[in-house]
Amino acid sequence: MSTPQPPTKGQKLFILFISMAFLSSFLYSPKASQVEPRIARQAQIQDLSKHQIGYLDSELYQSGLENNIKIIPMIEDLESFQSSESVGLDAKTEIAKIEKYRQSFFPNSPISAEMIYKNSVKSGIPASFFLAACHNESHCGTMGRAVETKNVFNVGNTDCGDHKPVAKDNCNNFINDWQKGFDTFTSLIKTCYFKPNEPITLQTWIARDFRAVSCNIIGKRYMTSPLARELYLDKITSLLFYKIN
Repeated sequence: MSTPQPPTKGQKLFILFISMAFLSSFLYSPKASQVEPRIARQAQIQDLSKHQIGYLDSELYQSGLENNIKIIPMIEDLESFQSSESVGLDAKTEIAKIEKYRQSFFPNSPISAEMIYKNSVKSGIPASFFLAACHNESHCGTMGRAVETKNVFNVGNTDCGDHKPVAKDNCNNFINDWQKGFDTFTSLIKTCYFKPNEPITLQTWIARDFRAVSCNIIGKRYMTSPLARELYLDKITSLLFYKIN
């Protein structure tokens, strides 16, 4: 029987090469599995973000609600509330935020979130302006004379009709079409309560005590309630809460 010969230098190098290749494949083959958890984490983050859009995540406001405390922003803080440009924002996101507000305060309103958003885009008046006004005037068509007149902002529904049946007289302005009610309000606000090319904001309207600056009604207050300022500030608190501009 022949005696085994020790491996040559070339054979040793070949064996070393094979061993290194094997170890390399063993150590680095899990790369794909290392990438998957990172992709999964990114997917989780994206999934969470879409559920957090528009939610009431402010600890300050949440604490205020839980303790039944009204948090009223100062009038000088309102400018930043409506200073952001809405152009380019995702329409579905904005409509979803309006819908959450709507469901919280007047879920049976005939005025849809999409209708408010479309009128805002068409007119250049912030959605918050429409929401605050329709909320204060008629709970967006669910309370008061607006239900019968379809006059969601009560334009022309004067005080003389408050304590009498809603009839077709000079105290009530029957519009009979919810969209025409928006058009009437939009025209009045843009023409009489704000100057040409002036940005329309709740901050300016409140600061002016809701009084007209042009037309043949200069100085005329939109509403007669002495509580209007507090009511509008209260609505702005809610709008900030829902991140609606």
